[in-house]
Formats: sequence, C-alpha cells, structure tokens
Amino acid sequence: MKLEEYLGEKLGKSQGMDEEGVSVLVFGLAVAKSMVLSFLGIILVGILVGQLLGTLVIAVTQALLKQITGGPHCSDEYRCTVSGMLVFGVLGYISPFIWPHLSFAVSALLLLPLFVSILAWAPRDCPEKPIDSPAHRRRLRNLGLIAAVGLAALLYCLYAYNQPAFAAWVVEGALWQAVLLSPLGVWFIHGLDRGMIKAAAWFSRRSAGPS
Repeated sequence: MKLEEYLGEKLGKSQGMDEEGVSVLVFGLAVAKSMVLSFLGIILVGILVGQLLGTLVIAVTQALLKQITGGPHCSDEYRCTVSGMLVFGVLGYISPFIWPHLSFAVSALLLLPLFVSILAWAPRDCPEKPIDSPAHRRRLRNLGLIAAVGLAALLYCLYAYNQPAFAAWVVEGALWQAVLLSPLGVWFIHGLDRGMIKAAAWFSRRSAGPS
C-alpha cells in the first residue's frame, strides 16, 4: 500500500468520509507527495550543479506554465522526479554560459516558440485525464497566452532592474515548456520514461542474480 493510500484511508475514516471522499483525499495526497518529491529532487540537483537558485527559478517557471498549458508526464511519480532532476540539472548547469549573451530583445525573441507551442498544441492533456470540453480548451489556451505575455513583461522588468541571470532562467523555463508542448517533447518524455523502466528492470534482474 502506498503512503498516500494509507494516510488517506486513516484520515478518511477518522473524518467519517465515504469511499468517494477517501478517493479524492488519496488523490490529493498523491499530488502533494509528487510535488514534494520533485521539489526536493530539484533542490538536490541544483546544489550538485552549483546553481540552486537558477535551477529553482527555471523549474518554477516551467511548472507554472505547465499547470495552465499541460504537458507529458512519466508513468510513475518517481520517474517524474528523476526526469525533472535530469532536465533541470542540465538547464541549471548551462545557465551561467547563456545569460551573459542575452539581451531583452534576444530574450523576448526566445519567447516566440512558447507562443507558437501554445497556439499549436495547448492544452497538452494526458490520456488518463483528457480535456473534452472545447470551451475549457480555449480558456486554457487563452490563459497560456496571457501567461506568456506576462513573462515578456517580467523579462522587461528584470532587464530594467539589471537582472539578466534571472531573465535567462525564466527564458530557459519557458523554452522547456515550449518543447514539452510539442510532439518532440512528448516523444522525449515518453522515451525517457520507457528507458528508465527498462533500466530498472535490468537492475532488478542483475540484483536478483541467476535463477
């Protein structure tokens, strides 16, 4: 039994919830656990690459956009955490080599792929939770475009207050979300997920030894 299932059943029974209420509580606990794991993983990898603040800003920027516009997921919360650590670790590591070469004009130009991805593919839902309502899809797409415009305004403020590093981190998060919305991003995440599943199976066979 998973931790969220155990806690959800205990809390649900203590509060007199019915089966549906317990299911909702378990789902909420699972989401919270996944968020905590991802946050701790990003902190760890940020420390390891020596770019804690940058890695966090990149991750938060992408996560906020993903909440609105969607994106692919790994099939397991732990693999989601590992994939996030890998991607944000790389993005955080390369950020010091990027921001000295950016200006507001270049950064604003680099936001164009986000607008294109939102118009073409947002919201990127998942098969387990499809968004069937056309009105809801339009609303999320429009919210995504508003968020992208807000990021452009944020970039202007960051450069106005001489914060090019923060601007570069925001751009990296936005670009990664643009990639995730595209078919290439879906292919990458699903391929990474399958690769981790195969690697885990291989390590399991190795640890078990010959039968």
